[in-house]
Amino acid sequence: MPGRDQAGNRRAFALAVARREDPRTLRWIGWIVIGFALLNTVVPPRTPLFDLVGVVAIAGAMIASSYFLQRASAPAGLVPWVFSSLVAALVCWILVMYAHGHEAANLTYVIIGTTGFGPMTLAWRPFIVNGLVMLSSTTWVVIGSSELRAADWMVGVCASLVVGGVLLHLRLRLLGDLSDAEQEIEHLSTLDRLTGLLNRHGLETRVPLLWSDAVRRGESIGIYFVDVCALKKANDEHGHEFGDLVIKDVADAIAASVREGDLAARWGGDEFVMVVRGRGIPGEEMHNRLQSHIADHSSVSDRGWTTTATVGHASTLASTSSFDQLLRRADLHMYAQRGLNH
Repeated sequence: MPGRDQAGNRRAFALAVARREDPRTLRWIGWIVIGFALLNTVVPPRTPLFDLVGVVAIAGAMIASSYFLQRASAPAGLVPWVFSSLVAALVCWILVMYAHGHEAANLTYVIIGTTGFGPMTLAWRPFIVNGLVMLSSTTWVVIGSSELRAADWMVGVCASLVVGGVLLHLRLRLLGDLSDAEQEIEHLSTLDRLTGLLNRHGLETRVPLLWSDAVRRGESIGIYFVDVCALKKANDEHGHEFGDLVIKDVADAIAASVREGDLAARWGGDEFVMVVRGRGIPGEEMHNRLQSHIADHSSVSDRGWTTTATVGHASTLASTSSFDQLLRRADLHMYAQRGLNH
């Protein structure tokens, strides 16, 4: 389900941006609205007290909600709904103020609100629901007003919502592309460029999930520590490009030897680690399997070089050990095997 996973990642990324930006935006809007409301108490035409109290109450709710939404416990999916609902409440109250006083400036604020809230909402459902609320409220006010050309204002509000929707679409697409880029960077940061296997960071990132799942199922874990033999000699005699081919031959053999769901990584320059579900086959058998794959597909055998590797193995119930402990055991076993072979 790559497509579904990608869509989920994009949505989660957009909600994360909304969670960071929307509370701050709500706070700014709230203080700006309060500032304008106070200004209207001294600059004619003065706002009636009833209208002023409503505006200040909504602005206060915006400021209070901004602090609530910044709390870690607030669900990310709630943020767009709270943000768009409070903007819709403000727009509806401004429409009520227009119905009371017929101040043309209030309709300008309505157009600003219906246009600007979409890109900041960062979610389609809250945008559509609260956009319809604003449109319905505008329809009720302009149709009941003898001073307005209802059709013109309805077209204007509809156009502002369409513009807001287009801006929302463009911003979501931009954030989606950014999310995909971050996912790709994160993916590449976990891979070894030469072999295509996981690198050390990638293995350490994925082991906890595999380990916890094995603990939950009561399963064993097996680790193989693989060391490429005579890599320094290969580099000294034939050059580092040749040495890279030797490493890649071992990596390809390792990739062909693990099952789906197991982990294989280049741990260091000439060291590899495999983490498998279950105890796995004995180390000597894994050594023979790797040598068989290398012999069948070696890219350096035609130059008189035989690539070999030493394999150390350790296994235990996942619940009785940690990754670091089992890795040390596999490493020690590898050194013991190297001593036996030399």
